[in-house]
Amino acid sequence: MLVAGKLRLAFHVMEGAAAAPLVVRLERRLLMLSGGLGNELDHRRRVVVLAQDQLASMLGASRQTVNAALKELKARGLVKVAYGPVEIVGADGLRALEA
Repeated sequence: MLVAGKLRLAFHVMEGAAAAPLVVRLERRLLMLSGGLGNELDHRRRVVVLAQDQLASMLGASRQTVNAALKELKARGLVKVAYGPVEIVGADGLRALEA
C-alpha cells in the first residue's frame, strides 16, 4: 500500500473514532479487518478471527460493550458470532450503516 493510501486510511480511522457511535465504529473495523485478516467464504461472507477483547481494545471500548454491539449487528442479520471468530454475512448491510 502506498504511503498516501495508508495516510488516508489513518485519517478515516481517526475521523470515525472521534464522532461515530460504537456500532458504526465496530462495523467499520470489521469491514476493514475482513479485507486484511479475514478469510473469504464467498463474495458476501467473510470470517474475522479476533477475540472480542482485542476488538474492544482497537475501538477504545469495553469487551462487554463490544459484545452488546455485536449482538445488535447479529440481530440485524449482519454478523454471526461464535467463540473466537466473527462471520460477516451481510457486508452490504454493514456498508449501508456507514452512509
